[in-house]
Amino acid sequence: MERGKALVSQHEKLAVVVVFLSSQDEARLLKDLICRWSISPDISIHVAVAGSARGLGRKDLARLLPSQGCHVGIYDLRLARLSLKPTAIESARLAADASVNAFHLINSLRPRIIFYLQDPDSVFSQGLQIAQARAKVPAIALKPEDIEHVHWLTDLPIQALENWNTPQVKLVVITNNRPGSCIRLLRSLSHAHYLNDEVSLTLNMDAEADRVTLQMAGSFQWEFGEKFMRHRVRRGGLMLAVVEAWYPQGNDEYAVLLEDDVEVSPLFYVWIKYNILKYRYSPDSSLYQRMFGVSMYSQKFVETHLSGRAPFNPEDIFIETPEYELRTPFLLQLPCSWGAVYFPEHWREFHEYVADRLLDIEWNKTSLQSVQIPNSRTNRWSNSWKKLFIEMIYMRGYVMLYPNFFNFTSFSTNHLEWGTHTKQQRNSAGTFLVPLMTDSERLLDDLPNRRLPDWDSLPVLDLWANLATSAELIKRGRALQEQINPCLLRNSKNEVIWEGQEKELKCAKTLPYYSTHTTPTPKATAAPAIETLSISAIEKDGQQQDPSGVSSDETASDIPAYSSPTPVPSVDDQNDDVDSVPAPSQRNLAVPTPTMPLM
Repeated sequence: MERGKALVSQHEKLAVVVVFLSSQDEARLLKDLICRWSISPDISIHVAVAGSARGLGRKDLARLLPSQGCHVGIYDLRLARLSLKPTAIESARLAADASVNAFHLINSLRPRIIFYLQDPDSVFSQGLQIAQARAKVPAIALKPEDIEHVHWLTDLPIQALENWNTPQVKLVVITNNRPGSCIRLLRSLSHAHYLNDEVSLTLNMDAEADRVTLQMAGSFQWEFGEKFMRHRVRRGGLMLAVVEAWYPQGNDEYAVLLEDDVEVSPLFYVWIKYNILKYRYSPDSSLYQRMFGVSMYSQKFVETHLSGRAPFNPEDIFIETPEYELRTPFLLQLPCSWGAVYFPEHWREFHEYVADRLLDIEWNKTSLQSVQIPNSRTNRWSNSWKKLFIEMIYMRGYVMLYPNFFNFTSFSTNHLEWGTHTKQQRNSAGTFLVPLMTDSERLLDDLPNRRLPDWDSLPVLDLWANLATSAELIKRGRALQEQINPCLLRNSKNEVIWEGQEKELKCAKTLPYYSTHTTPTPKATAAPAIETLSISAIEKDGQQQDPSGVSSDETASDIPAYSSPTPVPSVDDQNDDVDSVPAPSQRNLAVPTPTMPLM
């Protein structure tokens, strides 16, 4: 008796998932997914069938499921048969019956989530939509062609499954006057699998975009969500193109930033969705707050060493580290500009950092101007959004997750098209091209245990791609913060009190200056202590020839740059940029505004 009560109590703690099936074809398509769910220790799986009159009764499903290792509860909705050419009244009556019966079952089982295949022409699917909306229970509604790409669903905890429809992913394309490159990117985006999600597309075009690009952007049909076009009336430079390409409306909005010479895999959205749900919507999602995004591109070089660009293969690290699987994804303290999804909190924080950094430089302030990362080649970069981003993530200890499949197989690649910062791309295109992932089974087969690792199992690599720990990255970042911010509160032992001021990258003592001087005038009597570029120099900068023809993952903008007092960049450093174009600007940096310390 007591044992029976214990089993009932244990069953009540399981998360209930109900799968609705309308036909034997759907049952054959979903039976593997149902059986994998049935062996989950945290989920109780139930299946509701349309009824024998519709071709799938309880006994029909029992015959289709394996006799062992697949224990599910089966319920019959007992729906009536529908004629081959039903009238509108007959279809409406069957949809109503499906809705009522499904609602009563949902109300009885009280599932955390329901799952079904969506068909706009199916009255069964229409009835389920009504029942789901009435019961206010989360639903995963996929198309039949999506099932082969979501075998990882059973790896997700119930909290992540409940948030299936929560993330809103936006595709942001930055383009200029390369319509051929842009249309290749757009076609690859159109061929991707979006798992029945609505995904918006935004095309950001520079002021110099030619007529063909404008016509192409206007005529391109996007069937997966809304399409937006933004055209800049004045050139703003690559830094603003990237930084201002997106600003998140909330913490459930994500952006895939794409330059027009990038091409994506048909499975790029599958990779993004899996990672976002796994690491952002699991019960322990607070552990992942230091991950700022997910790369689609497999890094082949590391360009932060003082000696210059160095080849990088994670195999060389993990093959000598027994605690890590050879093909495990990893965390790297570098942003990717050749296809990546960025997270809202970190990108919003980056906006604040860039605004304060540029304003600090513009008015000859020095509280943040001399940010020098120890032993990093990025200190020499100028006009680079990635330079500023790396500064921020270094001081925060932030990391990005990177794929690690065989032969650098990725979810995006870069064609190194001819452009502002790439003059001889054909000599080196193969250096950065990587194969694109096209097989969903291979995606899982190459992952450790056919699943994304838990957070504490992911290897951590620092800015130079050396093995480290999250604690080490945080410690290094705080050491740099102590050097550049004299306003951090300290205790009696002169130790920084980090609690409550971890994000104080800007000295609070500068606040009175900005708050009391609304229209300050820059000093013009003395030469500035930092290097400046004139407008003519900026225009020439976009026409510089890259003698090596190699364009790296580092990006450079065409806006007036004020660099910190570092050694003059070498020719190799000046070639560390990606051919990309400005996006529409929303911030007018010519007019200073009061700023607040980063919190």
